[in-house]
Amino acid sequence: MKETIVFIHGMWGRGLLLENVKEFFEKKGYNCISFDLPGHNPNSDKDLKVEDYGFNDFVDYSAEIIKNLDSKPIVMGHSMGGLIAHKLAEKGLAKKAVLITPATQRGVFNLSLSAIKGFLPVVLIPLFWKKPLEPRRKIFDHIFNEIPEKERDVFFPYLVPESGKAFFEISIWAADLNKSTKIDNSKINCPVFQIAGKKDTIISSKVLKKQAKLISKYVSDFKFKIYENHGHGIIWEIGWEDVCQDIYDWINQ
Repeated sequence: MKETIVFIHGMWGRGLLLENVKEFFEKKGYNCISFDLPGHNPNSDKDLKVEDYGFNDFVDYSAEIIKNLDSKPIVMGHSMGGLIAHKLAEKGLAKKAVLITPATQRGVFNLSLSAIKGFLPVVLIPLFWKKPLEPRRKIFDHIFNEIPEKERDVFFPYLVPESGKAFFEISIWAADLNKSTKIDNSKINCPVFQIAGKKDTIISSKVLKKQAKLISKYVSDFKFKIYENHGHGIIWEIGWEDVCQDIYDWINQ
């Protein structure tokens, strides 16, 4: 029976934006699943507005998809999706977890000047945590600076509004009384591979190194790799196939 990989997208994203990575692993023989998190499908009239959903709503939605599978999948997430994958691993729902330039768990500070530059335009929106956050090209270009500009021109129109509530819970976790992004790494019972980009302008490799120490304290089968010539959009940048090959090799080691 084919192993299943569940792919989870990041903020302002959709499942279809992971199509290149999905196809890579399908060609390797995996059954691959990607989907839109609640509120992220502009063609659906069934969803509540995206701002009505928080981080744990996204986790619960992903967990339900996994629970309907015949066996535990490999869970792979990018950015916010990486944090969701991290949480699913804590819940015991992953056979293996791959965290690609992930948003970080509660307790890991991300206060670099570059990160603040990316977050500030959102934080300055009055009551942003109650609103849908429209994709902005200036923020997009800052975060995905290592993707060639022509490809960014193609990529950007597919972005959708993001939940201000989820953004608040992830980015300003110290003020979140619900502690939405708290993760107990001692509960993780599967191998974990965390990936960082040295040129990441929003979640630096230094920040992810701090998180790696927290995970590795409890997860014996843990790998952390920093890619020197990549940024936050590592799975769309030039050389993304090599990164996927590394993930494939790790899964099959």
